[in-house]
Amino acid sequence: VLRTLLRTLEHRLDWFAQLPHSTEAGLSLVESWQPYCLLTGRSVEIAQANERVWGICEGIDESGALCLASPLGPRRVVSGEVRGIAGLPGFPPPGSD
Repeated sequence: VLRTLLRTLEHRLDWFAQLPHSTEAGLSLVESWQPYCLLTGRSVEIAQANERVWGICEGIDESGALCLASPLGPRRVVSGEVRGIAGLPGFPPPGSD
């Protein structure tokens, strides 16, 4: 099991090393990852400890937080449970429960 895990990790690290970096292509790691964020441009609902946050996902910032344009202004979400995503099969629309 450990051998398989280490081989998989090595493969992932090799892939990571091939990503365009700021010194090579003018892109930061976050900019390189933006195309992989399935939430960008979608209306989402995120449940946090004592509140729910709604908004349009604008991507991921440099610290790894999810950036939302919410009705109350910009929000950064660093933890929570995604409860609804508009337009993704298998997820209810935001605010449906």
